[in-house]
Amino acid sequence: MRSRQADPLPEVALSNAPASVAPPGATRALFGTNPLAFAVPSKEGAPTIVVDQSMSAVTKTEMILRRDRGEAIPIGWAQDGNGQPTTDAATGLEGSLLPAGGRKGANIALLVEVLAAALTGSALSTEASAFGNEEGGRPHVGQFLIAIDPDHFAAGHFSEAMDNLVASHDAAGVRLPGHFGRKQPVCVDADLWKKAVLLSKRRRIDRPKLAR
Repeated sequence: MRSRQADPLPEVALSNAPASVAPPGATRALFGTNPLAFAVPSKEGAPTIVVDQSMSAVTKTEMILRRDRGEAIPIGWAQDGNGQPTTDAATGLEGSLLPAGGRKGANIALLVEVLAAALTGSALSTEASAFGNEEGGRPHVGQFLIAIDPDHFAAGHFSEAMDNLVASHDAAGVRLPGHFGRKQPVCVDADLWKKAVLLSKRRRIDRPKLAR
């Protein structure tokens, strides 16, 4: 007799990262980009909502791309080493990124730090070594995962509520993150595509995987 596969559960996943983000008023980075992700399944099992976002106003990768292209960045993305706003990507990378949503975003990054690092006994963002090189050893950042059984809290109501949530967004002309709508083509610069293909053909070097 085959056992019934467990129904997919709503999940929340948090992770801290090496310090690169300064909360409002700070002159140096105290948090990492500290991503927060969550997924909510539909009654059919396919994801209805999928969100995976960092708590910085912009990714470090985008900052590097802007620097390399010599492009300015908007105010609110980063600050210099003295805590002053900057539109220069190189200066921002030498200083620190800023949180999405100002103080509110910084508060969420703080929550991620408490749950993913302090609660799990992992390294705080200010103690973690960089992801981009092997200096300082492994970062030892932490991850925190919650899986929730909806029937334990709202038996029979959760699926209906999620259907109504999707319908209300559809009626407003928007879709929930991860709720697939019309597929849109993605255009990739030819030089970038060639670079990606070249990198994919390089021989991989076996080494310990670093945390995200």
